[in-house]
Amino acid sequence: MKNFRKTLTILGMTATLGGLCLSAHAQTEESGVIFLESAQATEADVDAPEIILDEEIIEGEDAEPTATPSAVEFYNEAVDLFNDEDYEGAIANFTSAVNVDPGYEEAYLFRGYAYEQVGDPEAALVSYTQSIEANPNYALGYLARGVLYYDLEEVPRALADFDDALLIDPTLVEAHVYRGIIENDYGNTEVALEEFNEAVRVGPEYAPAYLHRGLTLSELGNTEAAINDFTAATERQDNYAEAYLGRGEAYYALGAYQPALSDLNTAVRLDSEDIEGYYNRSFVLTALGRQNAAVADLGRVIELDPTYIDAYLARGKIYADAGNYDAAIVDFDNALKLDPQSSEAYRRRATARLSAEDELGALADYTAAINIDPSDFKAYKGRGDANAIAGDLQGAITDYTTAIEINGLYMEAYAARGRTRYEAGNPGGAYEDLSRVIADDSLNPDLFYYRGLTRIRLGDIVGARSDLQKAGELYLDTDEPEGYRVVIEILSRL
Repeated sequence: MKNFRKTLTILGMTATLGGLCLSAHAQTEESGVIFLESAQATEADVDAPEIILDEEIIEGEDAEPTATPSAVEFYNEAVDLFNDEDYEGAIANFTSAVNVDPGYEEAYLFRGYAYEQVGDPEAALVSYTQSIEANPNYALGYLARGVLYYDLEEVPRALADFDDALLIDPTLVEAHVYRGIIENDYGNTEVALEEFNEAVRVGPEYAPAYLHRGLTLSELGNTEAAINDFTAATERQDNYAEAYLGRGEAYYALGAYQPALSDLNTAVRLDSEDIEGYYNRSFVLTALGRQNAAVADLGRVIELDPTYIDAYLARGKIYADAGNYDAAIVDFDNALKLDPQSSEAYRRRATARLSAEDELGALADYTAAINIDPSDFKAYKGRGDANAIAGDLQGAITDYTTAIEINGLYMEAYAARGRTRYEAGNPGGAYEDLSRVIADDSLNPDLFYYRGLTRIRLGDIVGARSDLQKAGELYLDTDEPEGYRVVIEILSRL
């Protein structure tokens, strides 16, 4: 079964700039503007915006109003408009603020974010760059531009901006997290882990640092440590759906299905459109024997995203395992409509067709899968099965052999080739294959049964009796009375 789809959460500017309930600014005699203290604040930490007028205006009721609003006044008006989601109005007022004060780096910064909200990333890039030009030591400007470059898939530029941001402020936790994400994108998980470790060190209350470190630890196979990090993330950020999703994945990897289900239930409760939550929960439900609920989750995934090919593949497999081959084939058909080059979809449809006794259709689909992906050893094994059922024993042996050449540890192919070699009159080859599998899996009664028959042909009656007796015991243990009856009958004739 295909495993969970792994969680990937990109922080985005909303998280990076603290939820962006913008604070208004007060003008001071010394510097003119009080800037935001930290990009690490969370939405809960940011007070509701409070408009504070210039000190000159509030000194007394008789003060004469200025003819032209100050940069701070324009900024304060932009804050109100931004928080009311009037982004066009906010952009106009941020622009007025920088026209009055061309060095107002924060107005450039948040104007850039407002441009992002209206779907104009090019203008946002220009505004972020202007914030840096206004103050070359403005770490948040580099950070914001780096995030947008990352979103635009200009990763080298993003990485350069995050590097510059950290040269200015080594404690900028978001920049460390993004550098870790990029290293993960490049497959450098150990380097990514170092970045996330540093992010946790400089920002011990920043939940996304724990989330992404947990994801990296999961990739490295350190599942228990990953669970600890996901838990830390949920403790630092309320209703953190991504952290529950990640922890659910980790519990599933450990075979702890009930805790996994609990976390994934929470993830989809917090986000009713969490496609990955529904998709991953379907695997937990399947493991718990709740196939109908798993099918419902996969149906929800397809409802939310009709192009989600893996949901069709997973649901088709559940249908096939339940013997509903027609429904399975429909799902695999839909997967192939979305991706005509999906080797997996052809292979799974072939398996369903073979189970439905459509050997010719199965052979065609297995061949199509192999033509797309010549390294698909499972497709060779499946085509071998179809050939064996169709009576082409040599063709089956050839396919099993190819599967083994691709994956020398593929025991199912050894077992199938052993049985087919026996049926094709090659007891020596059959004995070799079956012995190889028995050494790896000594609890399969069919293996001992066929090796017992093979030993009879080789004249090893003592060995045959031993194998058949073992097969009989295992048939009883696995509640297969017909197999036990057949074995007893053969033993009675030896």
